[in-house]
Amino acid sequence: MKRERFRIPAVIILVTVSLAGLIALQVYLLSASYREKEQAFDRTVLVALNDAAQSLEKDEAASKIFSVAMQVPPAPPSRKRKTVKTAQNFSWVFTDTGRTDGTMRVEVFHSSGIDTLTRVMVNGRPGGGRIASSYRYRTGDPGMTMTATFDDSVRLVLQDTARRRRGAIVSQVVDKLFLLETKPLGERLERARLDSQLARSFAEAGIRLPYAYAVFGGDTAAMANDSLRLDALRSSSLSTRLYPNDMLSSKYRLSVLFPDRTSYLLGEMALLLSLSGLFIAVAAAAFVTVLRTLAAQRRAASSLVNFINNMTHEFKTPISTIALASEAIARPETARSRDRLTRYNRVIAEENARMKRQVEKVLQIAVLEEGDAAMKREPVEMNAVVRQAASVAAVAAEQRGGSVTVRTDAAGSTITGDPVHLSNIVHTILDNAVKYSSGPPAVTVTTADRDGMLAVTVRDRGIGIAKEHLPRLFEKYYRVPTGDTHDVKGFGLGLSYVKLVTELHRGSVSIHSVPGEGTTVDVLLPAAGSGR
Repeated sequence: MKRERFRIPAVIILVTVSLAGLIALQVYLLSASYREKEQAFDRTVLVALNDAAQSLEKDEAASKIFSVAMQVPPAPPSRKRKTVKTAQNFSWVFTDTGRTDGTMRVEVFHSSGIDTLTRVMVNGRPGGGRIASSYRYRTGDPGMTMTATFDDSVRLVLQDTARRRRGAIVSQVVDKLFLLETKPLGERLERARLDSQLARSFAEAGIRLPYAYAVFGGDTAAMANDSLRLDALRSSSLSTRLYPNDMLSSKYRLSVLFPDRTSYLLGEMALLLSLSGLFIAVAAAAFVTVLRTLAAQRRAASSLVNFINNMTHEFKTPISTIALASEAIARPETARSRDRLTRYNRVIAEENARMKRQVEKVLQIAVLEEGDAAMKREPVEMNAVVRQAASVAAVAAEQRGGSVTVRTDAAGSTITGDPVHLSNIVHTILDNAVKYSSGPPAVTVTTADRDGMLAVTVRDRGIGIAKEHLPRLFEKYYRVPTGDTHDVKGFGLGLSYVKLVTELHRGSVSIHSVPGEGTTVDVLLPAAGSGR
């Protein structure tokens, strides 16, 4: 027995620990998944930030190069002669870099013999464009044809000039960029440019969340699109250096913040969270159902044990009485006295009828619960039923110095139902009201019309019922605990029978009680013609 007593609590503890462990594991896995998505999101943001910073820096450098290149003045007029040794004999190269359109002219005179002279004139831009490599040149002598050739020396002259020009541009660009580093951020970067670049970089990275950003020079915000979030932006881990390749150390830091990041990441995990929540809810519901079922079974087992004890106690007295009466009848002197025989026979018959009623009540409830009972459906005048039941209860009340007051105020007191069962529920309620009165019983029973229903109300001034017992009063076999005393007889079947019959008639029953003040029982039954 001791093992059985501890088995169910042990099972409950093990299942509880297992379910708690599963829930904790699921929460841990979900948290790990969230952290992983959070880290991936942060990495994507940082890559986009670095891309934006590099694009801004490249655009700044390109802008300065273009502006300097456009501002380089043309070189002063000059004409240089250069003699170079070529593969065949000698060449004279004349260069003219003083042209106003930024191009240069190269003239090459080449002699490969006393009767051959080649002249090449080439126009081009230093370092760019294509140069015609040959053309036909006809002199005044119709019989003489000169062939234009292109010598490597021309290319060398053009490349040298282009290098000098690029060197001048680069020198000026470096000077301008160095000076630019010392200027305030507002003179170096427009907010609209930063907005555009950030939006483009985030869009290319697939990030389409609203964001706040700020550029800090030390702890001071030099530029921001949301001044209310400066403190959060100052401590944000999503930041990068602006202009990281400055010759002087970059003092600006670009920070961003996504206010909806948490909701966005949870939205990305919506399916996983929903399925996990569903499985946890199903497991928890199943566990709670098992616990409630076990608790109900334990209560039912306890109530059944109490029922058996009460039934044994209830049957013990009539059985003992019948046994004593039978022994008395067996005596010779009793056989000679007709009055004694009659009295003992009456005692045996009464006790036998008492046990029969108890057994029939148990069987009747069992049949009603199984739904095998054939409920009659005929008009029943409840005012008459109440008056008849009250007259029976009044006899028991008067024996204890009490009374039963009847007030039948219901105008439509006719209902459709089983007259025997309806009479039994009124008898049961009145019997309880009389039995559970500590002093002289003072019971009142009334009928009234209530919203198309017939209300039968029984009030007493008995011992009352504690609040914690009220929810279980209609359970089968349940009796309010009274310790080891059995002052009031019963099996704990009365109120469960009342509830069952009332519900079979599409009605309801409720109990209101205050310890030491009494109890009120309300039975509502659909009146005939109410359509219920």
